Amino acid sequence: MIQLNTKNNGINNIEAHDISPSNVKVIANTPRLISFKITLKQQLSLLIALMINAMAHGYFSIVFPIIGREYTLEQWHISFILSLSAGAMILFTPLWARFCDRFGRRNIFLTGIASSSLSCFALAYCFSNNNFTGAAIFWLFSTFLTIRIFHSVFTAGVHPAAQAILAETSAENKRAKVMAFMGASFGLGTILGGALAMFTGANGVTLGFSIILILLIIAFVICYKYLPETYIKPTQTTKFTINIKALTSMLLTTLGVIAIYSALQPLTAWRMQDDFALNTEEAIKFTAAIMMSSMASMIAIQSCIVPILKWHYARLRSFGYIISVIAMLCAALVNTPILLLMSMALFGIGVGLLIPGNLAAISINTASQHQARIAGVNGTFKGLGMATGPILGNALYAIDSTAFYWLSALMLFTLQTLSNSLIFKKA
Repeated sequence: MIQLNTKNNGINNIEAHDISPSNVKVIANTPRLISFKITLKQQLSLLIALMINAMAHGYFSIVFPIIGREYTLEQWHISFILSLSAGAMILFTPLWARFCDRFGRRNIFLTGIASSSLSCFALAYCFSNNNFTGAAIFWLFSTFLTIRIFHSVFTAGVHPAAQAILAETSAENKRAKVMAFMGASFGLGTILGGALAMFTGANGVTLGFSIILILLIIAFVICYKYLPETYIKPTQTTKFTINIKALTSMLLTTLGVIAIYSALQPLTAWRMQDDFALNTEEAIKFTAAIMMSSMASMIAIQSCIVPILKWHYARLRSFGYIISVIAMLCAALVNTPILLLMSMALFGIGVGLLIPGNLAAISINTASQHQARIAGVNGTFKGLGMATGPILGNALYAIDSTAFYWLSALMLFTLQTLSNSLIFKKA
């Protein structure tokens, strides 16, 4: 079924391959809503692909900061690779969002999954048979940087396309629930990446990337077969504009949360070695366990609690901020790996409330025909977070291993204050 807003949406007819007149329903008084009903199988194909793509990212984020050290890369080399590749995502996410409107959400999503497979293959080759053992730092740095920039450039359209598909297949009152499932897919993928890191350790990295490569290929085939095109190009296009007042706090929230999470992945690994004196093998496994605990709690909140609560997005964001601030304060004060694990699990609960509410707020405050474009803008802020997080985290880590946690708590508190002062009222 397709639901169309007939009030000032500029859509006079519909052109799609799998749509018949009997499947079209017009709702005159529904604002900014285009809902294209897809089957459970089609939606699952999208969510599974997102999960495996997140698994690849999670696995790399856990093993690379530690394995990079083993390959004689300095901390600033590792942080620079993570940040510069994120910078590439900043530049190309809006472009891919435009391509979503030109070439369709499905094609852009498939391109991203295929590119993720290629970068995973390159990493598996690099780590196989110790190909880079004894290599010059310049070649190590250049190779890993090239692979990650390629990955960032050509997978930058995955999330804008996925977010647009989910927005176009859900009503406004169910938008937070759908975005929660999207977040849960990312969280579950990160957990699986962490579990794989625990399984492979430092000696089985090639096996880990090979497993992910196979799963990505399977995900691509499934999406190619089942994922439909949901975008209906309007006959009259409207200019894409951003409501700055409404969206400022939402986009800054994306930047802040992603910056924190991107920094915590390498910082946690280094803290395991420097603060808690764990060896390389133990550091990888405990870092994986900590990141898994965070994502497990986030998934539980997004997939179980958010759909039950049925809260307005403003309330989800507010409670998410508060819990996340408390978690960062706890993480700064703990002195054992177990307590750090518990703090990160609490952070996962906060983010599990905050992210779905934030994504729903962004989507609802944007016209239906511009869902991919606003997802691209949100992706740009996500890229900014991924770029600035590791650099800022590394700079503060050189001062004190807990400095970034204190700053994160202050930043989240500031965002909560800004959010309340700008637009959000109790639903």
